Amino acid sequence: MLALPLVLFACNNGNEHEDKLAVDEQKTAAVAVSDSTTQGASPVSPGMATVPADADKKIIKDAEVKIETNNLVAYSQKIGNLTKKYGAYIAKEENTETDEEQEALLLIKVPVVYFEDLLNELPGTDAKQLERSITSEEVSGQIVDTKARLLTKKQTRDKYLEFLKQAKTTEDALKIQREVNDLQEEIESAESRLGYLANQTRYSTINLAVIAPKNGYSYNDKPGFGIKMINALANGASWCADIFIGLLSIWPLWLGGIGLGILIRRMQEHRKLKNG
Repeated sequence: MLALPLVLFACNNGNEHEDKLAVDEQKTAAVAVSDSTTQGASPVSPGMATVPADADKKIIKDAEVKIETNNLVAYSQKIGNLTKKYGAYIAKEENTETDEEQEALLLIKVPVVYFEDLLNELPGTDAKQLERSITSEEVSGQIVDTKARLLTKKQTRDKYLEFLKQAKTTEDALKIQREVNDLQEEIESAESRLGYLANQTRYSTINLAVIAPKNGYSYNDKPGFGIKMINALANGASWCADIFIGLLSIWPLWLGGIGLGILIRRMQEHRKLKNG
């Protein structure tokens, strides 16, 4: 009769010990996630930038900005100075030019704490802001979820590796190795995703389009009467030149037509002489 209470007591103690281990593991994982989400945050010098109220959240910010300037070269120098000032960099740049304007398309990556500051300095006395839009996406939940899944997959992979050491047949070893390979691919994919999210939340993106109108053009205004008349004359001259070049390109037909005309005329003259 005394054995039954002892067994129950031992079972209860074992369950409590397992529950305590589970709670401790959850606490450890939570601390690990919390520590990892705060890593990579660089200190900001006082007075350099205003830290946003949502700085503790992981947010991807993107902006679309269009600027009009009269001097594209001078404004490009200004962008260079701003990127140095705020620790930003130009990830991509494209330049195009037409008869009406020059255009530069810039992809700027800027530390998230300086995102608003850099945006606010893009327009100025030498540059008019035509368009501006900002989008934000909070990815804190995605980061926490991906880290939790990554931890679980690593633990499962480690267990399979232990099983692999204990495999008794080649068939069992191959099955376990396939599971390990699949888990490793999933782990690498999750780590790549975490790296991407970390980079996107550390650096915000600004897609900047800078246009510099030429010959009296303006982005929002239609060309004046003088510009229209000059363009009409230029288009007419170009049209005439195209026609002339087109006619020259069919010179064999002209020669054939002239030769055929001479032949027909001689035949008519010969016919008149014969009848006369």
